[in-house]
Amino acid sequence: MGTSLTVHPFATLPSMVNTDCPRVLINLQPAGNIGDKKNDVVLLGKCDEVVRDLCKELGWEEDLLKMWEATADTVEVAVGAEEVKEQIADREKVKKKEEEE
Repeated sequence: MGTSLTVHPFATLPSMVNTDCPRVLINLQPAGNIGDKKNDVVLLGKCDEVVRDLCKELGWEEDLLKMWEATADTVEVAVGAEEVKEQIADREKVKKKEEEE
């Protein structure tokens, strides 16, 4: 996630996995040779946005947002932190309303 795959020794990591092992790259642009094998997955975009979309598809978005909120104070620049807090607050309002009904 978020790598150019040019700095060693990490740059060699993708070539170290078994040929049957799917490799996943989440990055702004293609990197290394990930995408050359038929079971590779390349997801281009901003890491936070791609991870959020994946979690949404898997039904994990609420858990992700809670983890992001719990760690927001440990990040020097919390890009999108306010948006995350708003989303969590909105979800909590919906849950509370559902519980009351």
